[in-house]
Amino acid sequence: VYWLPGNFLIRAPGFGYLNPLRALLLTVPITSAVVWYIRRTEYNRIWPLHNFMAAVMCVWLISYVRLPSLSVAAVVALLLGLYDFFMVYVTPRFTYDGKSVMETVARGGKKGEVLPMVVHVPSFSYGDKYQGCTGPIVGLIGMGDLIIPGFIVAYCGVVDAYCRRGESCKLSFLALGAYAAGLIITYIVK
Repeated sequence: VYWLPGNFLIRAPGFGYLNPLRALLLTVPITSAVVWYIRRTEYNRIWPLHNFMAAVMCVWLISYVRLPSLSVAAVVALLLGLYDFFMVYVTPRFTYDGKSVMETVARGGKKGEVLPMVVHVPSFSYGDKYQGCTGPIVGLIGMGDLIIPGFIVAYCGVVDAYCRRGESCKLSFLALGAYAAGLIITYIVK
Protein backbone atom coordinates (compact mmCIF):
# COMPACT_ATOMS: atom_id res chain seq x y z
CA VAL A 1 0.00 0.00 0.00
CA TYR A 2 1.39 3.35 -1.01
CA TRP A 3 1.38 6.07 1.59
CA LEU A 4 -0.52 9.17 0.60
CA PRO A 5 -0.81 12.39 2.59
CA GLY A 6 -3.86 12.14 4.76
CA ASN A 7 -3.54 8.37 4.95
CA PHE A 8 -6.14 7.87 7.64
CA LEU A 9 -9.50 6.15 7.68
CA ILE A 10 -12.94 7.49 8.44
CA ARG A 11 -16.03 5.45 9.10
CA ALA A 12 -18.59 5.72 6.30
CA PRO A 13 -22.01 4.19 6.96
CA GLY A 14 -22.64 1.33 4.57
CA PHE A 15 -19.04 1.33 3.27
CA GLY A 16 -16.99 0.57 6.37
CA TYR A 17 -13.74 2.49 6.71
CA LEU A 18 -12.59 4.72 3.85
CA ASN A 19 -9.54 6.79 3.15
CA PRO A 20 -10.97 10.22 2.23
CA LEU A 21 -8.12 11.07 -0.18
CA ARG A 22 -8.50 7.77 -2.04
CA ALA A 23 -12.28 8.25 -2.16
CA LEU A 24 -11.75 11.74 -3.60
CA LEU A 25 -9.28 10.43 -6.19
CA LEU A 26 -11.77 7.72 -7.15
CA THR A 27 -14.13 10.42 -8.41
CA VAL A 28 -11.81 11.13 -11.38
CA PRO A 29 -12.23 7.76 -13.14
CA ILE A 30 -15.90 7.51 -12.23
CA THR A 31 -16.63 11.01 -13.54
CA SER A 32 -14.58 10.33 -16.69
CA ALA A 33 -16.51 7.13 -17.39
CA VAL A 34 -19.90 8.77 -16.83
CA VAL A 35 -19.09 11.81 -19.00
CA TRP A 36 -17.70 9.54 -21.73
CA TYR A 37 -20.81 7.34 -21.65
CA ILE A 38 -23.15 10.33 -21.95
CA ARG A 39 -21.16 12.13 -24.67
CA ARG A 40 -19.57 9.16 -26.49
CA THR A 41 -21.04 9.97 -29.92
CA GLU A 42 -19.93 13.63 -29.94
CA TYR A 43 -16.48 12.99 -31.42
CA ASN A 44 -15.52 16.62 -31.97
CA ARG A 45 -15.99 17.35 -28.28
CA ILE A 46 -15.15 14.11 -26.50
CA TRP A 47 -11.87 13.11 -28.18
CA PRO A 48 -9.58 14.61 -25.47
CA LEU A 49 -11.35 12.59 -22.76
CA HIS A 50 -11.41 9.56 -25.03
CA ASN A 51 -7.66 9.83 -25.61
CA PHE A 52 -7.02 10.42 -21.89
CA MET A 53 -8.92 7.25 -20.98
CA ALA A 54 -7.04 5.27 -23.65
CA ALA A 55 -3.69 6.62 -22.41
CA VAL A 56 -4.50 5.67 -18.82
CA MET A 57 -5.39 2.15 -19.94
CA CYS A 58 -2.13 1.92 -21.91
CA VAL A 59 -0.01 3.07 -18.96
CA TRP A 60 -1.82 0.74 -16.58
CA LEU A 61 -1.43 -2.29 -18.85
CA ILE A 62 2.24 -1.59 -19.58
CA SER A 63 2.97 -1.24 -15.86
CA TYR A 64 0.92 -4.33 -14.95
CA VAL A 65 2.22 -6.91 -17.47
CA ARG A 66 5.71 -8.27 -16.87
CA LEU A 67 7.42 -9.96 -19.80
CA PRO A 68 10.10 -12.50 -18.87
CA SER A 69 12.60 -11.58 -21.58
CA LEU A 70 13.23 -9.30 -24.52
CA SER A 71 12.90 -12.24 -26.90
CA VAL A 72 9.35 -12.88 -25.65
CA ALA A 73 8.53 -9.19 -26.15
CA ALA A 74 10.00 -9.27 -29.66
CA VAL A 75 8.07 -12.42 -30.63
CA VAL A 76 4.82 -10.97 -29.24
CA ALA A 77 5.45 -7.71 -31.14
CA LEU A 78 6.18 -9.59 -34.37
CA LEU A 79 3.12 -11.84 -34.11
CA LEU A 80 0.79 -8.98 -33.23
CA GLY A 81 2.28 -6.93 -36.07
CA LEU A 82 1.44 -9.75 -38.49
CA TYR A 83 -2.06 -9.98 -37.00
CA ASP A 84 -2.48 -6.22 -37.36
CA PHE A 85 -1.30 -6.33 -40.99
CA PHE A 86 -3.72 -9.16 -41.79
CA MET A 87 -6.71 -7.51 -40.10
CA VAL A 88 -6.10 -4.11 -41.70
CA TYR A 89 -4.82 -4.92 -45.19
CA VAL A 90 -5.96 -8.48 -46.01
CA THR A 91 -9.50 -8.66 -44.57
CA PRO A 92 -10.88 -5.99 -46.96
CA ARG A 93 -10.47 -8.57 -49.71
CA PHE A 94 -12.84 -10.94 -47.87
CA THR A 95 -15.54 -8.58 -46.58
CA TYR A 96 -18.65 -7.76 -48.59
CA ASP A 97 -18.16 -3.99 -48.32
CA GLY A 98 -14.38 -4.01 -48.88
CA LYS A 99 -13.61 -2.50 -45.48
CA SER A 100 -11.07 -3.66 -42.95
CA VAL A 101 -12.52 -5.60 -40.03
CA MET A 102 -10.20 -3.85 -37.58
CA GLU A 103 -11.04 -0.37 -38.88
CA THR A 104 -14.77 -1.11 -38.84
CA VAL A 105 -14.57 -2.23 -35.20
CA ALA A 106 -12.35 0.72 -34.23
CA ARG A 107 -14.73 3.22 -35.84
CA GLY A 108 -17.75 1.68 -34.11
CA GLY A 109 -19.39 -0.14 -37.01
CA LYS A 110 -22.73 1.09 -38.27
CA LYS A 111 -23.76 2.53 -34.91
CA GLY A 112 -20.59 4.56 -34.49
CA GLU A 113 -20.19 3.61 -30.82
CA VAL A 114 -16.43 3.95 -30.38
CA LEU A 115 -14.89 2.49 -27.23
CA PRO A 116 -11.76 4.06 -25.76
CA MET A 117 -9.54 1.39 -27.34
CA VAL A 118 -8.15 3.76 -29.95
CA VAL A 119 -6.49 7.16 -29.85
CA HIS A 120 -8.21 9.72 -32.06
CA VAL A 121 -5.95 11.90 -34.18
CA PRO A 122 -8.05 14.97 -35.06
CA SER A 123 -7.66 17.26 -38.02
CA PHE A 124 -7.30 20.74 -36.61
CA SER A 125 -9.01 23.49 -38.56
CA TYR A 126 -9.31 26.99 -37.19
CA GLY A 127 -11.39 28.67 -39.86
CA ASP A 128 -15.00 29.91 -39.79
CA LYS A 129 -14.98 31.31 -36.27
CA TYR A 130 -13.26 28.21 -34.80
CA GLN A 131 -16.21 25.78 -35.30
CA GLY A 132 -15.61 23.78 -32.15
CA CYS A 133 -11.83 24.14 -32.68
CA THR A 134 -11.53 20.78 -34.41
CA GLY A 135 -12.40 19.19 -37.67
CA PRO A 136 -13.43 15.60 -38.15
CA ILE A 137 -11.38 12.76 -36.74
CA VAL A 138 -9.02 11.77 -39.55
CA GLY A 139 -6.95 9.04 -37.95
CA LEU A 140 -7.03 6.34 -35.35
CA ILE A 141 -4.12 4.68 -33.63
CA GLY A 142 -5.02 1.38 -32.02
CA MET A 143 -4.10 0.53 -28.46
CA GLY A 144 -1.96 -2.35 -29.71
CA ASP A 145 0.15 0.13 -31.67
CA LEU A 146 0.86 1.87 -28.37
CA ILE A 147 0.97 -0.98 -25.86
CA ILE A 148 3.15 -3.53 -27.66
CA PRO A 149 6.08 -1.14 -28.30
CA GLY A 150 5.45 0.17 -24.78
CA PHE A 151 6.22 -3.31 -23.42
CA ILE A 152 9.61 -3.20 -25.14
CA VAL A 153 10.34 0.32 -23.85
CA ALA A 154 9.37 -0.77 -20.32
CA TYR A 155 11.58 -3.85 -20.60
CA CYS A 156 14.50 -1.68 -21.72
CA GLY A 157 13.85 0.56 -18.71
CA VAL A 158 14.07 -2.46 -16.40
CA VAL A 159 17.35 -3.50 -18.03
CA ASP A 160 18.67 0.06 -17.60
CA ALA A 161 17.70 0.07 -13.93
CA TYR A 162 19.32 -3.34 -13.42
CA CYS A 163 22.67 -2.49 -15.02
CA ARG A 164 22.86 1.12 -13.84
CA ARG A 165 26.61 1.02 -13.28
CA GLY A 166 27.64 4.47 -14.31
CA GLU A 167 26.39 5.84 -17.59
CA SER A 168 26.91 2.79 -19.81
CA CYS A 169 23.27 1.65 -20.23
CA LYS A 170 20.94 3.96 -22.12
CA LEU A 171 18.59 1.43 -23.71
CA SER A 172 15.43 3.04 -22.38
CA PHE A 173 16.26 6.43 -23.94
CA LEU A 174 17.02 4.84 -27.30
CA ALA A 175 13.85 2.73 -27.16
CA LEU A 176 11.72 5.71 -26.12
CA GLY A 177 13.19 7.83 -28.94
CA ALA A 178 12.49 5.09 -31.49
CA TYR A 179 8.97 4.70 -30.08
CA ALA A 180 8.30 8.45 -30.38
CA ALA A 181 9.74 8.54 -33.91
CA GLY A 182 7.50 5.62 -34.89
CA LEU A 183 4.40 7.39 -33.55
CA ILE A 184 5.31 10.60 -35.37
CA ILE A 185 5.85 8.69 -38.61
CA THR A 186 2.50 6.95 -38.09
CA TYR A 187 0.78 10.32 -37.66
CA ILE A 188 2.47 11.76 -40.76
CA VAL A 189 1.64 8.72 -42.92
CA LYS A 190 -2.03 8.75 -41.89
